[in-house]
Amino acid sequence: MFLGPCLTGVHFAFRSGNPLVQISLLPMLCDKYPSLKQVSFTYRDPTNYIENIHGIRAITTKSIGKWQNLESLTIPNISYSALQNISLLPSMKHLSIVRWQPDIIVRSPQQRGFKELKYLQVSGINNANDCISLMELMDSSPVEEIRLIFQVVEDVTCWRKVLAAVSEHCDRDTVKCVHCMDGFSMRRDNVSFPIPRKNMLNYEAVKPLLIFHNLQTLYFEVFRGFHVSEPEATMEMAANWTKIKTLMFKLPVWRRSQRPSSITLLDLLPFAKYCPDLKKLAIFLDAMNPPDIDDKENQGTVYLRRHLLSSMSVILQLEPQFKSQRSSQAVLLPYSK
Repeated sequence: MFLGPCLTGVHFAFRSGNPLVQISLLPMLCDKYPSLKQVSFTYRDPTNYIENIHGIRAITTKSIGKWQNLESLTIPNISYSALQNISLLPSMKHLSIVRWQPDIIVRSPQQRGFKELKYLQVSGINNANDCISLMELMDSSPVEEIRLIFQVVEDVTCWRKVLAAVSEHCDRDTVKCVHCMDGFSMRRDNVSFPIPRKNMLNYEAVKPLLIFHNLQTLYFEVFRGFHVSEPEATMEMAANWTKIKTLMFKLPVWRRSQRPSSITLLDLLPFAKYCPDLKKLAIFLDAMNPPDIDDKENQGTVYLRRHLLSSMSVILQLEPQFKSQRSSQAVLLPYSK
């Protein structure tokens, strides 16, 4: 009734029913409304979708590339062939893929696209190679915001490979937001402690992102925690991300790392010095050996007076005998005058 020739956007939110029948709307939409710019398919019940996955992928692969004016697409679990077609759409700016678990990946090194992509969100990723296969379709794409949500991250090499691919295939001048999570951050099952330090997110994995000098938001919420052993880490991050506004290395609210952090209060001074726009900071801090503030001549208070920090979430690693509110204040207050 309301589907006229001026239609530019459609959103289908299916709560029940046969998804194969529902997705069969795509060919009709492609034929009758070739000028659509925004298309969104979402499913509340993934079970029926998974049972019909092969038929659904066949339909989307044939249909999606016909929308030459498409700018925004939200769609679950498409095939790699469909993704290749999407990457060549000249106006694609906003892409969100739910449960990205491609079938057969046939890489074509000469085929690069996503020339106008600004926003990329991929969730339900199972492994690094699936994510990298998507990144390889980009050709210095002018992405501003990237959101990657993994089902499971086996170890830190996964993040190292993925973030290296992000830095290689995205325009270093345009990226402003990188948001990364793993599935373990959202549930408590299959938990084993202690977590080996080699499996924790580390500075070496994050280092490829230093090329994004216009970065304003970096958000990590990973089950295994974040470990830094390099003394130059916070200095390099602060010096390269001078426009950073939000810097979050978070643990799930239901767990705390059983490994001591190597980041001390003095290691935060570079952020106070080089990042005047920093508003939100979340980090795991070593407070077992509070630094001698006289050694730095209260440099921290000088820098803190001129930046915009309004939210600071710090998890303190304290010796058992000092785990009290007063001890925590003794560590933090000298730099917050």
